[in-house]
Amino acid sequence: MAQLWAIPEVQDVNLVTGNLDLLVRLRVRDNNHLRSLLMDNIWQIPGTQGTSTMMTVAEMPAKPFAQDLLAQIQATTQA
Repeated sequence: MAQLWAIPEVQDVNLVTGNLDLLVRLRVRDNNHLRSLLMDNIWQIPGTQGTSTMMTVAEMPAKPFAQDLLAQIQATTQA
C-alpha cells in the first residue's frame, strides 16, 4: 500500500474484502499515461499480481458530507 501511495497519480488506496485485495484510484491524462503508469510503476511492485482496470470518464462533484452531517445533528438536537 505504501508503494502505491507514493505514486503521484494515486488518489486513494483502500483495503477491501471480496474478490479484490486493494482498490486504487488513479488520475491519468490519457490511455498512454495509464499504460505507462501500470507497466513502469504498478506492475513493478513486488507481489503485484492479477490486476484489473476499470475506467471512469465522468465525475460528480464531491458532496459536502461533513457539513450535511453537522446540519442533521444540529436539526435533531434542536427538535
